[in-house]
Amino acid sequence: MDFELTDDQKQLVILIEDFIRRETSRELDRDCDENERFPIELNDKLAATGLYGLPFPREYGGTGGSTMDFCLAAETLATGSDAACALFLLPVFFAGEMLLNNGSEEQKRRYLPEIVAGRLKGCFALTEPEVGSDASRVKTRAVADGDEFVINGHKTMISGAEIADIIMVVTRTDPDVNRYEGMSILMVPRETPGITINKLKKLGGRIISTCEIFFDDVRVDRELILGGPEALNRGWPQLLMQLDIERIMMGALHVALGEKAFADALDYAKQRQQFGRPIATYQMVVQLLADMKTQNQRRKHKRFQMPTGAFVVLGPHGKRLGKVVDISVSGLAFGYINGQGSLKGLSALDMFFMDIGFCLREVRFKTAWDFEIPNELPVYSETMRRSGVRFKKLRRGQRSQLKCFIESHSLGQMQV
Repeated sequence: MDFELTDDQKQLVILIEDFIRRETSRELDRDCDENERFPIELNDKLAATGLYGLPFPREYGGTGGSTMDFCLAAETLATGSDAACALFLLPVFFAGEMLLNNGSEEQKRRYLPEIVAGRLKGCFALTEPEVGSDASRVKTRAVADGDEFVINGHKTMISGAEIADIIMVVTRTDPDVNRYEGMSILMVPRETPGITINKLKKLGGRIISTCEIFFDDVRVDRELILGGPEALNRGWPQLLMQLDIERIMMGALHVALGEKAFADALDYAKQRQQFGRPIATYQMVVQLLADMKTQNQRRKHKRFQMPTGAFVVLGPHGKRLGKVVDISVSGLAFGYINGQGSLKGLSALDMFFMDIGFCLREVRFKTAWDFEIPNELPVYSETMRRSGVRFKKLRRGQRSQLKCFIESHSLGQMQV
């Protein structure tokens, strides 16, 4: 299999790296994180690069990139700048991808050009206090009232809700049918009366806020059902597609964090002198660096499978593997830089560790492919059950230790 990027993808990486060098810095990332501030001052500059239009067809103002291109852009941005990556994800992923894959033609023509121009951001409101992995049991209700729906409910752990222009709200529109059939996603403008948004305090990842949202008799036009009025009660398959793309994207982001942790550790090893020479010349130190590089490469090669198979199989695997690599590599780097890694400002590892801390629970407990594929699923049920078999085969393969590069190959790339 050819692991080489295409010429267009190489140019995409060059474009992003040039933007990061010109417009961002570690100091900007730290300022935004410590002050819980979204870097809106970069918005027009990032829009001018055309990145907001990367995954969208040309007829909507985009450049027609693939899912692979989208994840490559997210990974490259996250490797270079947390602030720029946050700015990219809110409009392109949380609003644009949902509209592109599930919106009606009218909705796409109305909203996608606004996203491409940098004038529209979104968020995805699924999680509730009692609803997490079992997404089919949402309790937020949307009751029909003439040409409108009235929404009441409580969402929590919603990324970017306070700065989003549109909230994609997963609701229950028909409580009397099978729980997979009675769900709809409504596109709710954030300024709609009856919405209350509260920011939640968290340890890391503070550039994009995490919020809770209360809906109190919020009225939304029927035309704002994602996919149009004809998509009423079809929220479950729309939800699945969004979550599968999210898992692939999250895997890429966590590998980017691992790459940054490795880069900091490598720079430190070259500069730190002990017993008259750089510590990078000692075999044990080089062994740790080689392990870090190998783990990062292992996950990066997974991205080449994304366009070839069903997202429902590769998405959860990519997300979990990315988080495991991120935690493992950052842990090695943190112990490696030792005392300086725990001090603010001397390296970026204090930020990395706060960013990955919230991932530990998801890695330890059940992930999406641990759940049985329900027989009563009304749409795509046979395909999903077949994918469930593939889940288990894939998971058994994970138990063996995978090595994408031998240590000597990694050392040759590092040039320590």
